[in-house]
Amino acid sequence: MISIIYVYYNSYTVIQESIKSLLKNDFKNYEIIIVVNKCEDNKVEKLSLLSDKIKVIYNENENKGFGFANNLGAKNARGEYLLILNPDTILENNVLSEMYGLMEKEKNIGASICKLIDENNNIQKTVMRLKYNLLSILINHFFLHKIPIINRLYKKHYYYEPYYTKIQFPQTISGAFMFIRKKIYDNIGGFDEKYFMYSEDNDLSIRINKISKIIYYPKVTTIHIGATTFGKAKSIENLKIFYKSLFYFIEKFYGKKKLFLMKIAFKINAIVLFPFVYAISNQNLKITLINRNKLFLKMPLRGTDV
Repeated sequence: MISIIYVYYNSYTVIQESIKSLLKNDFKNYEIIIVVNKCEDNKVEKLSLLSDKIKVIYNENENKGFGFANNLGAKNARGEYLLILNPDTILENNVLSEMYGLMEKEKNIGASICKLIDENNNIQKTVMRLKYNLLSILINHFFLHKIPIINRLYKKHYYYEPYYTKIQFPQTISGAFMFIRKKIYDNIGGFDEKYFMYSEDNDLSIRINKISKIIYYPKVTTIHIGATTFGKAKSIENLKIFYKSLFYFIEKFYGKKKLFLMKIAFKINAIVLFPFVYAISNQNLKITLINRNKLFLKMPLRGTDV
């Protein structure tokens, strides 16, 4: 059995479409667990009417984040496999049967992910990362891959277009779709609940890879709409959540000294980049970078706070 876990936070419109795509799948041996983080909307009660496979768990007292909610769902799961699934996903009809069959055949695989695309059929490149470390974080966040010389180094850390059509064994995969053996999930203790949101999927992936393997399986596809909660232009509050998680990740895996040096680098980047941001034509990117620079200029250098 597959236990499919959604974390629900004001996402009624998208989650009902995602559930409908699950119900159309040719694989039927699954349960759907919806963990409701404390939120304003009470429409979630209507979701139980879609199928008797649905179980709703309420975390009413406090929203403790993505990882906590998924761990709560996993504790109530009956399946030998967990599918951590974002509410803003639409699955092809054969996704569940293909992913289940893959995991049943390849017993050395601890977790897997299918190909993710957006609504315009563009591949979501953050679906997997060849390497995820301090160097790749710097290259990605400072746009250093735009510099030809550095781009050669960047290619050793990230997958490029041709790779997304073939099976790969990445270091990390996206939390939008994580198909995991429950015994592996339990063995590593699930998600680290110190992350509220963001970076917890990279953390989990790295820990899975220490005792098993992760596979990217592009023979089936899921649409990941994305950006349904905060919008495409990132607010300062959203960026605070993102970077607090990233800084915790860096401190956890690389230590306080390297986090301190990384935060200095982020401040320098903000100072250098600020004058050029206003020339960017993409309004969502411009707003995001302006807010990010403001955040970096004010953040303390010690600790994970932003």
